[in-house]
Amino acid sequence: MLTADNLHVPVTVTMTYHPRKDELYKLHTQIGPDYYRKVLGPAFITLVRAEFSHHQHNDLAKESPVIEKTVRDKLELIARANALVVDQVAIRHIDYDATVTASISRKIATRQQAEQKVYEVQIAERDADIARTAAQGRADATRIQGQGDAAAIIARGSAQAEAQEKIGKTLTPSYLQYKAFDNHAASYFFVPTDKQGLPVMINTEHNVAR
Repeated sequence: MLTADNLHVPVTVTMTYHPRKDELYKLHTQIGPDYYRKVLGPAFITLVRAEFSHHQHNDLAKESPVIEKTVRDKLELIARANALVVDQVAIRHIDYDATVTASISRKIATRQQAEQKVYEVQIAERDADIARTAAQGRADATRIQGQGDAAAIIARGSAQAEAQEKIGKTLTPSYLQYKAFDNHAASYFFVPTDKQGLPVMINTEHNVAR
């Protein structure tokens, strides 16, 4: 057979058929016992050749059921008009060209390798996305923790400043003097001062106050 891509392909196609029992007289008188050679045979070969010419060499294997059904349906119309019934049309064997078969094998291998590369790239991209997501999660956690620590430091500083301010307002000079004199175990040193509140320096050698 000649395919759509102009390749000659040896094939084996079979057909099973039988006469209609209720029309045997018509078949015998109008066509005769040689009905296959006169009716079915030529139509069978013509339809198979025509159908194969519509398909590419590389697609024959997967499209065989379509070829079989198409040939049978068309052949059944011819058979029915001549008191015959077509039971089945089957492609038994396709002898693919060795060179073309090797080329197809290389093409399939190349496509599989390309698909494997695409799969590997997809895996790598997925792993990279996971790594980026994990890194972003760690960065967000560090940032949130840093913000929390900074807020805690600011809060502690504000509390300490507020406490010192309150203590400063409470610890007046009079209160501090009171607390000092209230401690009986304390020792006191009195430094004389002048009118401006400056310490009075005494020259011990001449006993002259300045």
